[in-house]
Amino acid sequence: MRRFLRHSSNLPVELRLRRYSPSASQRLDNISLGGAACQSSQPLLQGTPVTLHIPLLGEQVAYPGKVA
Repeated sequence: MRRFLRHSSNLPVELRLRRYSPSASQRLDNISLGGAACQSSQPLLQGTPVTLHIPLLGEQVAYPGKVA
């Protein structure tokens, strides 16, 4: 059983590598207190630092994290 309940979503998001330019827009699959899941157009290595932007909330809203 998962520690946090996941909530399905279909929000447009941008997953940005912290060292590189923004990636293509994607869709958020699900989100919980433990993290978020979305599909990336490129493979990302585990531990890669990323920033999740949700354009509907404004450009200043950014959530730092790493690929699990």
